[in-house]
Amino acid sequence: MVPAEVLRAALSSTRTENGQDKRAGWRILDLCAAPGSKSTQLGIWLSDQDQVKQGILQANEPDKKRAAELRANLLRLGILNSMVTCLDGCAVGELAPEQFDGVLVGVPCSCEGNSRKNPFALLQAFRSHQDGSQNACTKELLALQLALLHIGWRELRPGGCLVYSTCTLNRFENEALIESFLVSRMDATPLDAGALLGLRSLEGRTGLRLWPQDWDAEGFFVACLQKKVSKDRSPIVAGCPASTDPWRPGCRALTSLEAQTLRSLVLDELGYWPGCIRNEGNDTLYLGPNGEVWLIQ
Repeated sequence: MVPAEVLRAALSSTRTENGQDKRAGWRILDLCAAPGSKSTQLGIWLSDQDQVKQGILQANEPDKKRAAELRANLLRLGILNSMVTCLDGCAVGELAPEQFDGVLVGVPCSCEGNSRKNPFALLQAFRSHQDGSQNACTKELLALQLALLHIGWRELRPGGCLVYSTCTLNRFENEALIESFLVSRMDATPLDAGALLGLRSLEGRTGLRLWPQDWDAEGFFVACLQKKVSKDRSPIVAGCPASTDPWRPGCRALTSLEAQTLRSLVLDELGYWPGCIRNEGNDTLYLGPNGEVWLIQ
């Protein structure tokens, strides 16, 4: 799908000095992932490496039933370098701030762009509220979309790229929301999503519009933003911490024995151990203050 392709193109545009693809070790978050078409697209791209160099995809979906469907879709396509979380999007922002190289925020929307496959989509969008306003989205929906965008931004590393997308047509959920976000975030730089895909340049517009009548497909809006690197921060390097500060207070690295025990338990229960974790694992696996185990590359 176009949002995932824009994120892939944005991350791929960052090259090492010798021109090699730096996706080895990328960490990508799909904040609102179900049913999984964008997640599977990103997961396949990340998997197109030898096992040791694979990146990791975190696919989040707050609804338990949809999260189960998402996990099934990822496993069905053999995407093992991924993990599915079932968390409220508002809770995700506190888990791993500035730890992801790429973030995809496909927010809930009024779905006007589905009018090609559902002729009643536009009517349903406008019927969703009857307060006399002329747009199809409610204040509550706009507030949720903006909140999710800020949460995704919190998870993004300096130098990383975020893609915001909807399948709706009105300006309020698209350009206006991105413009509002840019006013409040001085560390955000818009990227030309059209140019990233080899299409016509956006020429100053905040996002790429895919109109159903032009593309014979669902309507989409896609905006791509890059987080600026401040003067006292180093640029993004895939698979490395964003700063030298401790990642989370109270965390400690697992000992070699603890890491080996954990690996045996995971293999027994799941039959799989991520190839990006070396056998000893004691430089990437951390024990949190509440007994949780974190993978920090």
